[in-house]
Amino acid sequence: MQPQSVRIVRISLYRGTNEAHRRLTLIATSRGNVDIQASEEHAYRAVGNVVQRGIPMQVKEVPMQEALGTQPHVACTGGAVPQTSETRRVRNGGTTCTDEIYVETSLHRRIIEWFRHGCDPAILIVIGLAGIGKTYTLRFISTLFPERTFYFIPATWGQNLENLLGYWELKDGQTRFVPGDLLTGLTTPDAIIVLDDAHCVATDLQLLNGLGDSSREFVCTALGRKLAIAPGVRLVLLANAAPSGLPPWEAQKWEIPIQIRDRAAMLELSAGLSREDETRILERYWPSVQPREAMQALLELAWNLRSNQVLESYAPSIRALIITAVLLRDGRGLAEAYGEAIANKYVSAEERAAAIEAFNAKFGPTDKESSQPVPQ
Repeated sequence: MQPQSVRIVRISLYRGTNEAHRRLTLIATSRGNVDIQASEEHAYRAVGNVVQRGIPMQVKEVPMQEALGTQPHVACTGGAVPQTSETRRVRNGGTTCTDEIYVETSLHRRIIEWFRHGCDPAILIVIGLAGIGKTYTLRFISTLFPERTFYFIPATWGQNLENLLGYWELKDGQTRFVPGDLLTGLTTPDAIIVLDDAHCVATDLQLLNGLGDSSREFVCTALGRKLAIAPGVRLVLLANAAPSGLPPWEAQKWEIPIQIRDRAAMLELSAGLSREDETRILERYWPSVQPREAMQALLELAWNLRSNQVLESYAPSIRALIITAVLLRDGRGLAEAYGEAIANKYVSAEERAAAIEAFNAKFGPTDKESSQPVPQ
């Protein structure tokens, strides 16, 4: 059934993405409406309103054509998502729009099993390489459980986990406490808290020990007291594995504390997704004008680079391969796309040269005047 109207939930603007053109993400519902969420590098016009950077729109029901102009079948994208705390209750029913590219990987199935078994234990830890789709998978899965409220909270290096609980501010001559998303999630019955890049605050995670034991409480230092965790609250920690070249004292900063690991179910994808999953995903993005043999060779090259113990500063993920395919669609040559999406991401000139040499060994040398990636 073609939706006749759309409900604009929120439009957040994201700065820092390399994708110049971001498109609306649509999730169809059984009521014949769609929830729209979008992130764009530049402010754009929607429903007659100019959305300014960082200002969300009000919820509003509008006709499909009025909202989407002359593009009733707006394409969807995966890629990066806005790096701001986002709370949303997503309605279920129906499927995503026709251009949405999502593959049910082994990671998807394992997380779904945790949900279907009552989210028991109360903490789920997912550790794997950056760029394998941990966050994207959770966001998609969140659409399948409309009875749950999901709190997606990104962590960053140097951040204090306690600050996510809330803070005091002085406004109009009065001091008041402003609760953060983490505090709101911990006190909302049946909430699912997804802490993204949890390795960035790994040393602070013991604050959440109460989620996995009988106490079901936590300390809010800003308020100076213990608070009860609401019934049914669950925690998902998405973390990257520590790079192999880190010294032991640096690698320890990435480790989830044993007190949390001991209370959790743990999914580890240190080698990334399976080759079958990565092949199925890349097939969805690969340009039809490019030979499939080139796609398979690129996959094999990425797998070899990922397992190379000498190249420690970067491991090409499925996200990097998708970016390569997108660049090919934009008209880049294979060597140029490989350079921008993979080779030039290595830190040292020696590593970049080795990545280029591996490409030339797989595909043959490229004319220097055309599109050969050049180490910087």
